[in-house]
Amino acid sequence: MSCHKIQHPLTNRKPIIVMATLLIATVSWAEDSPWLLGDWNGKRQALAEKGFEFEFVLTLEGVQNVAGGVARSSRGLTNLDLIMDAWGKALGLSEHGDLHLHLLDNSGGAPTEMIGDIQATSNIEAPNTFKLYEAWWQQRYADDRIAWLVGLHDYNALFDALDAASHFTNSSFGISPDISQLPPSIFPTTSLAFVVSLFPAEGGYLYLGAYDGVPGDPDNEKGTQITLNNDDGIFYALEGGVQNEETGTKLAVGGWYRTTNFESEFSSKSYDNNSGLYMIGETDLTDRWAGFIQVGNADKNRNRIGLYVGAGLVYSGLVMEDDIFGIGLACANNSDEYKDFTPSAEDYEMALECTYKYNPRDWLTLQPGVQFIKNPGMNPDLDDAVALSLRAYIVF
Repeated sequence: MSCHKIQHPLTNRKPIIVMATLLIATVSWAEDSPWLLGDWNGKRQALAEKGFEFEFVLTLEGVQNVAGGVARSSRGLTNLDLIMDAWGKALGLSEHGDLHLHLLDNSGGAPTEMIGDIQATSNIEAPNTFKLYEAWWQQRYADDRIAWLVGLHDYNALFDALDAASHFTNSSFGISPDISQLPPSIFPTTSLAFVVSLFPAEGGYLYLGAYDGVPGDPDNEKGTQITLNNDDGIFYALEGGVQNEETGTKLAVGGWYRTTNFESEFSSKSYDNNSGLYMIGETDLTDRWAGFIQVGNADKNRNRIGLYVGAGLVYSGLVMEDDIFGIGLACANNSDEYKDFTPSAEDYEMALECTYKYNPRDWLTLQPGVQFIKNPGMNPDLDDAVALSLRAYIVF
């Protein structure tokens, strides 16, 4: 059953035109405002006080492969997020409920085509389309210690997520490749979900979720596709941990179990389930330094990536008060089963990312970076790659 198919002319725009327009705007627009378009003559703040909050962000990125990989070339990408959050009371509904709507537009090239990596150097690489990305309702109880959520939901918004790792642009630091290889309900395609959040003690939490096992329609990447088939199965998610916002500390363990029927791409064997476990953690090391670690394991008989390990450090206030410098290492390892069927493949792919974020304007964030990718795609025919990138976030 296909319920939505949304198209939009923005998918045909050229990233270079958008970048040029916004660079002109940086000279004269909204210098002292957190938004490029200002406060809408006070209407934005008035709407927020009534329970309607908006977040509009345009992300522009250029990626150039300067060594190794498939080809020395460059790609431009754009990502547009249009988000509205509304209190239930403002909608005439429950005062303990919230509505979340998220429209997503992506266009541009695919850096993986020129680099050949499996972990994806750019976490905004996606098919060119405009879609309804998230649409969910959350109901809260017992002084917000219990909540349930239903609708189109990004699994990675709650599960396998770290604040310190989110500063990096390589996809593995956002959602680890032992999970994203499935893929579950994550960027750029989500599925229907029911999620329960429990906060039984101070700092402790437990998330439990059930998602449609096959997000969207694999045969149609355009628009929003909600297709429910008996063969889709269910993607079950669980994560429990402790979190302290004052110290920036989070330690969590999680697991997933998928009941979808599928055929292994490398062994051609058929399976009716899949599973994996992970552990994540982060903490403030000093008032400027923070660190994080990721470890993920997927069933070695069913998945190409059997083990993933990631870690990184971020430093704030390097040159400016609010800037961020980060260095991270992401290593995806081929499973034993995959290596048995593909003995010529390298054992692992490793991405080393060095990045820097700063804010020349309150509404503008610039982020240059460099990534070294060893064994891109675990393909022995590809030399190690070096990718340069420049990203801009414009809040309007």
